[in-house]
Amino acid sequence: MRSILTDVPTLPADSTTAVAVAFRAVAPKLTILTDAERALLSEWLDRTGDDPTTPAAPTETAEHP
Repeated sequence: MRSILTDVPTLPADSTTAVAVAFRAVAPKLTILTDAERALLSEWLDRTGDDPTTPAAPTETAEHP
């Protein structure tokens, strides 16, 4: 019984991707965040699927064309 209650569950090797996908699904519903914060969080989560050896291209904004 003790091992059922105290052992840390094992996660699959690709658990980071699964967590990012799940978190990406709920990010738009996080009303505690501002629109800008949700956009930044979404951008970060989008990068989790990118190749880490390739630098992200800068995005254009209204303030910084």
